[in-house]
Amino acid sequence: MRERNIVLNALKCVFPYTIPIFAGFWFWGLAYGIYMNVSGFSFVYPMVMSLLVFAGSVELVVVYCLRDVSVFGGNHGLPELIAAAVVVGLHLWKKQMLLSLTGGTVCYMLLVQMVFK
Repeated sequence: MRERNIVLNALKCVFPYTIPIFAGFWFWGLAYGIYMNVSGFSFVYPMVMSLLVFAGSVELVVVYCLRDVSVFGGNHGLPELIAAAVVVGLHLWKKQMLLSLTGGTVCYMLLVQMVFK
């Protein structure tokens, strides 16, 4: 019982300091949802991205890069998906952002120019 009171007292003490952070997250989440909707994505995409990606800037980059991709026509977004997998794989392997972004870009350009014409 004493430990529970300690935790509750700590939460009461800390809660006022979390309100500005909560307001900031709420604002950016709302802006991201509106941006996804305006870009033509279903409401499911922002929810899945919010569950899987823990970096707000990455979510916005994904929307920017994939907003014109049609999964029902053409090459079904395969070059973009493969290039994104290369970026993630390189980053997990080498942990260097510049290398992973450059590798993904080179992979995407090669796929678009040589494979998916």
